[in-house]
Amino acid sequence: MRKRSLLTGLCFLTLLYAGVQFYIQDDYSPLQLLSSVENEASRLLKFISQPHLHCNDSLATGNTSRWLICLDFELGVPSLKSEDQKSVVYSIGPQKEHSFEHFVSWNLSAAKLYIFCHEKCMGDAMNTNPSKTTFYSAVIVPNDPADFARNSFQSQTLNTVMKSLHHDSIQILKLDSFIDSVQSYEVLRFLIDDSLLQSVQELHFVVKLDKLEEDFIYSWYRVLYALFTTAGFRLFHTSASDMLCLQDTVMESCSYHLSWVKKPPPHVFVMYPPAIDGSKENEEDRLLSYIQNSKSNDVSFTTVSIKMDFMNSRTQTHQDLLSIDLASNLFEKNNQRCQIIVIRNSAYKTINRAPIKGCNVFSFAFSSQKDGSALFQFVHNGSRKKRKAHHVELEEILTSSSKNIMFIDLQDNWDMLFALSNRDLPRLISQLIVQGNIFPASGRFTHMTLRTRYSELKCLEEFGLSLVKVDKVAGTNLKFSSSGDIYSLNFLKNFDS
Repeated sequence: MRKRSLLTGLCFLTLLYAGVQFYIQDDYSPLQLLSSVENEASRLLKFISQPHLHCNDSLATGNTSRWLICLDFELGVPSLKSEDQKSVVYSIGPQKEHSFEHFVSWNLSAAKLYIFCHEKCMGDAMNTNPSKTTFYSAVIVPNDPADFARNSFQSQTLNTVMKSLHHDSIQILKLDSFIDSVQSYEVLRFLIDDSLLQSVQELHFVVKLDKLEEDFIYSWYRVLYALFTTAGFRLFHTSASDMLCLQDTVMESCSYHLSWVKKPPPHVFVMYPPAIDGSKENEEDRLLSYIQNSKSNDVSFTTVSIKMDFMNSRTQTHQDLLSIDLASNLFEKNNQRCQIIVIRNSAYKTINRAPIKGCNVFSFAFSSQKDGSALFQFVHNGSRKKRKAHHVELEEILTSSSKNIMFIDLQDNWDMLFALSNRDLPRLISQLIVQGNIFPASGRFTHMTLRTRYSELKCLEEFGLSLVKVDKVAGTNLKFSSSGDIYSLNFLKNFDS
């Protein structure tokens, strides 16, 4: 019996050690605990201090208010300005500053405002429009089935509130404060777990860092991470109670008013949150982990070569053979017209012949203009026509009735990806091959450079493009590294790995 107990104990310790080693050796664990409360606070601050996207049509709810409402047609809740539609707005636990409630009730004609107070509601102090506002005295608590003390008949969850009011959706949900025994992150956690936030378009809440405890700060980070990755919300506005709160230091009694919108359309660029603590090393690890792990062996490819003529700066011509891997399944039943588009970061490219029977090949050169705009220069049979990125050349070729395959030679010019995504063109691409220096060869890149490049690649996934194949270009080290090597990233549309 003693030997059996000893053997069982040894097995348990072995499994525990193996699990710890696996966790420690993981290249990128965004939810790992950090070594100190200072590091936890720094990571949380980096997550909430920089918005993930820009709202083009936002309204401040008062001269001194920290709340901002997004009414952008694509991102926010433009229906709040239309009298033909009815919109529901919830305000839970409003504090002394009531500019949000006042603004919504008087200025948004389609909004019906429901205010939930933990104590007696002071309607006169809020100065809201009585015809557009309904008050409730209710203690809102997390929907925690294990917590029978708080979830009694004297309290309500947001689930029960919506059910009793017969509301299937909420256009704006503002969470301000709760009773002392309830933390805001607890309520948010269960709203995410219950998928209740799927019914919310715009979300506002306060992060109050009134104590410097590792578990408390980590709990906030974990909920915000889930809000981004699981619930699909994107931060568009941050306001701090003090300018010093936005510095990368540990401070008590800081409040952050955060405003979020639900997952935007794919062509809206989203800056992803920092990798762990946002350091250059962790940003490198995340990017390397992405290109290493987002691969599949379930796709067969056919290597084809495109013969091109290259005109150098001295107008001398030499031949250039471009080899790319095309997904074989795209040509198994080739009933559609096939278009291969080559985009390079240098001018004067002329296609000599198509690599596959039935496919047309088009060449474009890309350049960034001084005014920040993008220019795609169409090159075909030696002729050049300058058109801006949003004009017809690319859109005429990238039609929904054809199989569109695009090869992009990025080099270090990642503006190409942004220009394509911003025009919503990747939605028409069946296969995308991106080649370039993911890590600049000079090595003089910042953590923000890496974070932006990771965000650009993740944005392609929003168009249904999955990274299924990663190769090193011939002549570079075969080992994945951040030494300026050239990678070829192969994306397929709607690939189910």
